[in-house]
Amino acid sequence: MALVSTASADQTSISSIYTNPSNPIYNEEFTIFVHILNPPEGGFMIYSIGGMTEGSGYAPIDSEGIANFDVSIMDYYSTEPSTLRYLIHDSQGNIVLTGQQYINIYKPSIDSITINPSNPVYNQDFTVSVHVSNPSFHRTLYYEVGDPRDVLCQGEALIDDKGIANFVVSLPDYYKPSILKVSVPYGGNDVRAEKLIEFGGEIPEFPSIALPVVSILGIIAIIGCRKE
Repeated sequence: MALVSTASADQTSISSIYTNPSNPIYNEEFTIFVHILNPPEGGFMIYSIGGMTEGSGYAPIDSEGIANFDVSIMDYYSTEPSTLRYLIHDSQGNIVLTGQQYINIYKPSIDSITINPSNPVYNQDFTVSVHVSNPSFHRTLYYEVGDPRDVLCQGEALIDDKGIANFVVSLPDYYKPSILKVSVPYGGNDVRAEKLIEFGGEIPEFPSIALPVVSILGIIAIIGCRKE
């Protein structure tokens, strides 16, 4: 909100403040654009942003009345208001306008993990869909599946424009219980979630033949996860 009077039609004021991307993520760089109406010729802006004035600097105002600058906000400020404070100066350094505006900063979140069919059968493919809110610029989800002792398979899946990541899994019956773990990285950190996979149907019976360790490892090696 600009802390100035708007009585004069040609008085300097703020038209809009926006970011690119529109949903900036903690720990990742983004750009702030400040559009100024009737800016002073040769003017510039001094700014600060962050719960504890984490970022501050100088930005010139271009011929279209726009000042822009790159910032990143660390996630340990996530409990503090991410407030942009600005001072607009004329070419002589006199303050023409001062104000502040709250900037929304986001963290990725894993909203849901859906398995289709909901009770998959051992040794048959099933699909996992993970819904992610506010994914980072890289839009990558990592996953691993296995029992509490071993990782059976692992991989990565692209998060689409709707925030959905899909991948296909097939698990052998000797891995039970099976736990799915997913993570979404952002700016050096991760958001994590996990889900116990409940299996339906009958477990196939196999002859009680003691397989050599090498053979068992070979079986495990050919079982995989893949993107849909």
